[in-house]
Amino acid sequence: MSQTSTETSQNIENSSKSTEAYKATQYLLRRIVPPQFYYRLRTFNRRYPWLFLPFARWRWRRWRKKYNINYNIAEPATPFPLEKDTDIVIEAYPRCGNTFAHIAFKFAQDREVNIAHHTHAAAQVIAGVKNKVPTLVIIRPAEDAIVSYLVGGFDPGLTVKQALREYISFYSLILPYRDRFILATFQELTGDYGAVIKRVNRTYGTDFGEFDHTEANVQECFAIVDRGYENAFGDLSKEIVSRPSDSRTALKEKVRQKYRQESPDKLRNKAEQIYTLLTQKNS
Repeated sequence: MSQTSTETSQNIENSSKSTEAYKATQYLLRRIVPPQFYYRLRTFNRRYPWLFLPFARWRWRRWRKKYNINYNIAEPATPFPLEKDTDIVIEAYPRCGNTFAHIAFKFAQDREVNIAHHTHAAAQVIAGVKNKVPTLVIIRPAEDAIVSYLVGGFDPGLTVKQALREYISFYSLILPYRDRFILATFQELTGDYGAVIKRVNRTYGTDFGEFDHTEANVQECFAIVDRGYENAFGDLSKEIVSRPSDSRTALKEKVRQKYRQESPDKLRNKAEQIYTLLTQKNS
């Protein structure tokens, strides 16, 4: 077989494995349980550390062992639950800058750091603060976060109403712990992440490297995100990759209209109230 044929076969094999790996990130329950029940069950499960973390650890260790194509290029957006050797927890509702926060934090360090991230579970934040692990939570206004989330198409069958319930559940459950973690708004994260990490260091007495928020460094982090996705999942739609994308921008206005039409006033107001309560200390 020629070298070209060998490379082509390898690419096909990797592409098939990557597609399988992406499908395997979706819970079996998501595929067999009607969405209106599955998402309520997921919201409940993410409330309690004792319930959520053991299964999440088992599941994602197993996924990485089976599907990671290149362990030297970490897939940036699949969950890492809290472990005994975790150095910092970085968590948020989806599409609040989770992936940039995780990758840019690692980029700024001159040593290996173990980051618990991307579970999107209040249980992870609660476990972090109770175990006295430095914990950073990112928040974005509900409308912006949910519109971006729905545009990505990560969760087929997820309604605007249920997305709001998940947003409210995540941030209301961590509200009682507000003085025990660092909160960064999406604007702070994307404007000067170094200043956010400086707050982490000042609060916890840590010496994490502070991200130098230059355009060159931001673009390098986006490149790392792309390489990580390609390593684990192959060539995915730009609607899915967790960084800014022109193709998503064109869809957002349509989804924003859907959000405003379908979001119940009571839930929308509750989400806005929680955002205000959490961010008051930052002002």
